This record gives sequence, structure tokens and C-alpha cells, in this order.
Amino acid sequence: MSVLLSTKCAEKALRSTSAVYHIVKATSLHGEEKVINEMARRERDSTGVSYGEAVTQAAARHREIMALSEKGEEYKSLSEGLSRESSLPLTCISA
Repeated sequence: MSVLLSTKCAEKALRSTSAVYHIVKATSLHGEEKVINEMARRERDSTGVSYGEAVTQAAARHREIMALSEKGEEYKSLSEGLSRESSLPLTCISA
């Protein structure tokens, strides 16, 4: 059970990481407006919502994804710092 749950979490994390990567890459290559419009078009095609609603949803999702991308660097440095700390030899301090 534990292995299955870990596998599902890992698969979900990979999909999420991949999604962030592709949206950030598309934004850097094509610009925010084109990416949001394409996200809106896909949302509209799949759900049938109005164009305005689709753009609003796409813009909100895009902001969230870009915020995750920006946080990624912060979290990476946090993780590296913790890794460095845990790899330092432990020293005993006598009283």
C-alpha cells in the first residue's frame, strides 16, 4: 500500500513538474498572451464555457503556474541548503 501510494504521488509530481516546465517554456518562446489564449481555447473546447470565462480561467491558471516556477528556484536552494547541512559531519560539543 505504501509503495503504491508513493508511486502515485511520484507520478503526479512528475506530471505537475512537466506541466509547469512546458507552460514556462511556451511563455518564454511565444509570450504570455499567446499562451493564455491557447490555454483558453483548449478550455473552451473541452468545457464549452464562454470565451471570456475561458480567458479568465486560463489567465488565473497561468499566473499560478508562473508563480510555481518562480518558487521552484527558492525551493531548490532550500533543498540544497538542507542537503548540505545533513551532509556535514556531526560534532559533539562537550559542556
